[in-house]
Amino acid sequence: MGRARVSRSGIPLNASPQTHERVLSWFADWPRGRVFDCPAGGGALTYELAAMGFAVVAADIDRRAGRGVGLRLCADLSRPLPFAGGTFDYVACVEGIEHLERPVDALREMRRLLRPGGRLVLTTPNVLHLASRVRMLLTGFWSSAPRPCDAGAPTGLEHIMLLTQPMLAYFLARVGFSIERLEASRTVRSSVPWAWLVGPIGIATRVALRRPAHRATSHALLSRDLLFGHALLFTCRAV
Repeated sequence: MGRARVSRSGIPLNASPQTHERVLSWFADWPRGRVFDCPAGGGALTYELAAMGFAVVAADIDRRAGRGVGLRLCADLSRPLPFAGGTFDYVACVEGIEHLERPVDALREMRRLLRPGGRLVLTTPNVLHLASRVRMLLTGFWSSAPRPCDAGAPTGLEHIMLLTQPMLAYFLARVGFSIERLEASRTVRSSVPWAWLVGPIGIATRVALRRPAHRATSHALLSRDLLFGHALLFTCRAV
């Protein structure tokens, strides 16, 4: 077994180090304010944000998560949360949306919690990198969920709702967010040998999305971030 990934504070990471560090670099540039960190997992992001001067309220469905770093709320993100609307300046949902039974309800609740103009930081596996597309074609499963979930022994840690970038963009707009930035965390090495598919995929995508209204989606789908990126990192404004 390889070593568990840990943050600079020594707390185990649920997200890859590249994702964790990128999110922290964004927060470092923003005015300090109130952050809702959900799901907080072991508390690595909560700890670092608090050290940077943010007032953090952290939540996770697992009561045991992050006991040593001040987690204060056990919550199911698919249900209403016990806060008034506009309570927070920021919501951080790092590697969480893909675990939820009702992700659109969760996004709608996150929007409710944010003040107008507040920011959502959302990260999730990129299921559209080239190696993942090939796996889906050949097996019916994305790389981020390469085998069927065990319905007889669910853990809550499974990737049960993997969303493509166009789907997420639609859901975010529907609940009241505008996307400010979209980046990928790192290159997936297993996608590099499939780079020869970029040409055929480009032709097929442009033909399928030839209407002017679909040009932005076509451009995103053919970007290096989506073709080779490991995780997608969004910053979104509450509008």
